[in-house]
Amino acid sequence: VEQLPSQINGFQENMVVRGRLSKNFDTERNWEFMKQVHAEGQVQRIFVDPAIKKELCRFARQKNELYRFDDVLRSIRPLGNHHDHMHIRLK
Repeated sequence: VEQLPSQINGFQENMVVRGRLSKNFDTERNWEFMKQVHAEGQVQRIFVDPAIKKELCRFARQKNELYRFDDVLRSIRPLGNHHDHMHIRLK
């Protein structure tokens, strides 16, 4: 896995390099995390790399959860420079 200068901010690995997800990105665990955080009712937005948003939508569709958790997917916003972290904006 090619590393960009993530070590500057303390993160060990970029989950997205040149628009592609790392083989170490755990889609299922991240999707479950997003649903759990959102279930608390305080999430306004979750900012992630566009490749991560695309993958989470694909995974939700595959699990037949696209419409059941559309509120979660709508809160996840693609935003550049989020290849090694996410931001969660609370209400």
